[in-house]
Amino acid sequence: MIAPGEGEVMFYVDSDADFVEFEIEGAYKTLKPGEELNWNVKWIGLNIPGDINVKKGSAKLVNFVKNVVKEN
Repeated sequence: MIAPGEGEVMFYVDSDADFVEFEIEGAYKTLKPGEELNWNVKWIGLNIPGDINVKKGSAKLVNFVKNVVKEN
């Protein structure tokens, strides 16, 4: 039920701003007037081990996140 061209959680960080913006999407569904759609989001906050390189394309980082998601 993912919207076409979507499916990832996006977040935006600006080093000059004092906030972080998260873009999370619910199910792709047509609603009739007055209808509602509710969904749950589970946030997991943790420290990333120092031996993991936090940069685009880091296979070790991807594996770390996949393991965390599996456990939760």
